[in-house]
Amino acid sequence: MNTDYYIIEKLLTEHQIFSKSEKLINSVCVQLNCTENEIYQAVKKWSGVEFDDFIKLTTGNFIKSKITSTIQLDIFSLKTENQYIELPNFKIIPLNTEAISSLNIHYSFNETQFGKVVIASTDSGVCYIHFEENKVEAINKLKSHFTNANFIEQQAIFHQLYADFINYKIDKNKPITFHLMGTNFQLKVWNALLQIQFGSITTYKEIANLIHQPSELSELLLEVILLLF
Repeated sequence: MNTDYYIIEKLLTEHQIFSKSEKLINSVCVQLNCTENEIYQAVKKWSGVEFDDFIKLTTGNFIKSKITSTIQLDIFSLKTENQYIELPNFKIIPLNTEAISSLNIHYSFNETQFGKVVIASTDSGVCYIHFEENKVEAINKLKSHFTNANFIEQQAIFHQLYADFINYKIDKNKPITFHLMGTNFQLKVWNALLQIQFGSITTYKEIANLIHQPSELSELLLEVILLLF
C-alpha cells in the first residue's frame, strides 16, 4: 500500500486524540517519518480539499450535525447536496469453494488514484481485489487465497471495468459482477452494501435491519471490516 494511504489512515485515527492541527501534524510526522508537506499533498490527492477543510469535514461534531440535520435516513434514496451520480449495476454471484481447483483465474495489475491494485476474475466476474505495490507479494497473496486454481496473468474485461470505477470513470450502462466466496450471511451483507447509493448516509443498524438480522450487529461490523480489508 502506498504512503498516502497510511498518512490518511493515521490522520483519521490521531484526529480523535488531537484537536489542534499542529499537534496532529507533528504526531503523524513522527510516527510515519514524513514531512508536513507530504501530509498536505496526500490530503489534497485523496480528498480533493485542502488540509484545513479536510480536518473540519472529518470532525465528529461536523459529521453528527450532518446526520442529525437529515430528516430521513434512507440508504436507497438519500442524495448528496450535489447532483446525484448514477452508478453501474452491481451483482454478486456466489463462488463454490469446491470448484476452485477447476477455475481459470485471470489477473492483472492496474494503476489507480489510490495506488496499484491487483484485480482477479473468473469467467463470471471479479473474484479478488487487493491494493499492493509489490508485485511478487501481490501474486503470492492471490494464489494463497485460491489454492489449486489455474492462474493466468492477462487483462480481462472485468478488470478494466472495476479499475475505471475506482478512478471515477463511471458508465452506468456497464454492470460490474463479483464472483465471491462467502457464507450466506456474508453474501447478504455484501449485497446490502451494494445497494447503498453514491453519497448516501446509513448506519450498521440500518443495514442489519435491511437483511432482517438486527440481532447480528456485531457480526455485521466484522463482515464489513473484512470486506474492506
